[in-house]
Amino acid sequence: MEKLKDETAKDPTLQKLMKFTREYGFTHTTSSPHLPRSNGFAESVVATTKATLKKCIATGEDPEIGILLLRATPIAAGLPTPAELLYGRPLQTILPSVHITKQSHAKHHEALRQRQKKQKAYFDKHTQRELPKLTPGDLIMVQSHEDKKWYPATVISKCSEPRSYLIQTTSGQRLRRNRQFLRKLPNSKPDVQDTQEPQDLEPYTQTYFPPTPNTNEAQAEQRPEPRTPRLVRFTPDAAYHTRAGRASRPPNKFVPD
Repeated sequence: MEKLKDETAKDPTLQKLMKFTREYGFTHTTSSPHLPRSNGFAESVVATTKATLKKCIATGEDPEIGILLLRATPIAAGLPTPAELLYGRPLQTILPSVHITKQSHAKHHEALRQRQKKQKAYFDKHTQRELPKLTPGDLIMVQSHEDKKWYPATVISKCSEPRSYLIQTTSGQRLRRNRQFLRKLPNSKPDVQDTQEPQDLEPYTQTYFPPTPNTNEAQAEQRPEPRTPRLVRFTPDAAYHTRAGRASRPPNKFVPD
């Protein structure tokens, strides 16, 4: 095992785990607190195991046999069972099965990694845009996982884990939270992109007309011409951005030739 990813543990357990990590020389990564979907594979295995144990208890079967059959079930078509990936050999169960393993152990792990990359690609298609990064000293609002309310805080530093920040609340408590639970306040440090003016719009200038004598002839001679409204031209190349910042891509059938 080269890498281990789990949820954030308590201080006593974390100290023991860090010592175990140094002794055996593998990498330990923790997910963001109160964000279980960041470690979705482990959460899915836990849900499947709980469902199996509930079925065994309801039917009166041996729970150990249920866990054994779960470990001896192939992950997907063309992939071995979890037990084969761990032990390098199939387990003997009471279920009839055919074991045809012509591929090596390394090829099985490579096929599993390719399957995980494919799952990630499909998941990223429906995700929202990447939130702007925060810098130390930014004034933010953090959402509490208990009452779902927002409270003021300050960014301390960026954690080594992706999209994770160390913040400090007004009471002096330091917390680690994911970016989706943090909102930047408007009076914080301004972003450079927000202060720049759009480049595709012409500057608007207003002409000053001095007052004229109170005579009908003078008003008729010096009356300004009616000003025509400016027309803003939209080109197909210019992408429309929503208020949230997402680029709107129209279907090809609505794009003019």
